[in-house]
Amino acid sequence: MDHAALNKLIHLVIEGRISDDERATLEQQLRESAPARQQYLRALDTHATLQWSFRGKQSALTAGVFAGGNMWRWGAVAAAACLMLGVLIWINGVMNPVNGPIASAPRDTEPAGGAAVMAESRSVLWEDDSVAAEYSQLGAPLPPGPIALKWGVAQLMFEQGAVMHLRGPARLVVTGPNSAELIYGQLQAMVPPRASGFTVTSPGGTRVVDLGTEFVMQAERSGRVRVDVLKGRVKLSTTYDTAGRTLSAGFAAVTPGNGMITPTDADLSLRGRFEASAQKLYEQRIASGDPLAYWPLTTSGICLGRALLPLDAGVLNIHEPGLHYTGGAASPTRGVEPVAGDATALKLDGSMSIETWIRLDQPPVAGQIMRLISMDGYRHADRSGWGLALLGRDGLRFTHYNVRDYDVSIDPLPIGQWVHLAVVVDAEKRVEFYIDGERRGFIENLTTPRYASSNTALTVGSLGDGTELYTQRITHLAVYDRALTSEEITEHYQIGKTR
Repeated sequence: MDHAALNKLIHLVIEGRISDDERATLEQQLRESAPARQQYLRALDTHATLQWSFRGKQSALTAGVFAGGNMWRWGAVAAAACLMLGVLIWINGVMNPVNGPIASAPRDTEPAGGAAVMAESRSVLWEDDSVAAEYSQLGAPLPPGPIALKWGVAQLMFEQGAVMHLRGPARLVVTGPNSAELIYGQLQAMVPPRASGFTVTSPGGTRVVDLGTEFVMQAERSGRVRVDVLKGRVKLSTTYDTAGRTLSAGFAAVTPGNGMITPTDADLSLRGRFEASAQKLYEQRIASGDPLAYWPLTTSGICLGRALLPLDAGVLNIHEPGLHYTGGAASPTRGVEPVAGDATALKLDGSMSIETWIRLDQPPVAGQIMRLISMDGYRHADRSGWGLALLGRDGLRFTHYNVRDYDVSIDPLPIGQWVHLAVVVDAEKRVEFYIDGERRGFIENLTTPRYASSNTALTVGSLGDGTELYTQRITHLAVYDRALTSEEITEHYQIGKTR
């Protein structure tokens, strides 16, 4: 075992900077090596202890951060430690046996503050009244009140060791150090032996008591509740059936709101809903908005004129096989998979929207035109179509080729930071420009675009003839045949900024 390499991965977890690939490597080592698990436990035990020792207190440990992107937040450190401890170590059956089980705490009748911490959040969009919206710092002890998500996955660590994943839309109240009430939504609970007796209730009177397990609970506003046991056992009861039933792994039960309990088979695929990465959650959110075309591209998204922008599966309505080779952008012969579709789908002459994330790694030449996307009949002298470009760092251009350029000045874009861009053409023939969820300018009285050729091509990172190269980074490019609302654009930015 490479102790130094393992120690590096552990500290990346502690600092909240571990990548998905590094996390997978760490999980594999913990599964396969008892000495690795012991080293991991020793490193994290201190941080978990500090979290609960300082919960609810302002100190140099909880308040101090370093400037820049690498913030050392002890709350986040301890919560990440607790999360990995509860998930990985318990799953592998190596929970620290020294302390032994802790008796289940009785269910509180009022919401409990400080009984759980926010361990992690992925692509989360909070409801306005959610306590977590004001306590977004990971690892912060949660005050009394609802935890409410419109979208995304939040991970909570309860004081007695239970780990919960809550997937939005959902609303939950922490009622004690080992209990919660699920108003509606989905949760996954992973309960180590020391937290046996972890209890989740619903407003309709359904009560789930853990007997050492992993389970998924889904509660609907109608009162219907479903419980799927993925590992171990749970005791399920209702106000009508107080004796209840004991469910083992592989089994489930539904309470339709009338207190009756109907057994069924467990859906073992449910776990995957809570394991989605922030990137996948963002992709799901964009797809839920029914874009005409969506290319996740890659998180690096490097476009250097000769570099590729690989396409993921699920591409919709794009013309011809892949992106054309243009001297820039991408080539169907160099790793871009062929995709089917109809060019007419992207010949938009009414309401439309384009959104993407970009990052400038070097300052561009002032005033240089860098084409992000081009729907362009470049093969013909009578050019037509539409496109979106940057003008250096401080300008955006939406174009109807051979008709008009629509330019707006903006504050200089940052270097080395992902920025969300959106351009919306509405039914009133007005184009609006958004940066990071906020409208930064608009132009009225657009002229109808021209489409002189039926042989129109779409390119990313350049014009169709290989000029106006965009030489930096781009990811998550979507085109809609409708005008996104300002609320949708803001939500997409809020969800995507946590990728």
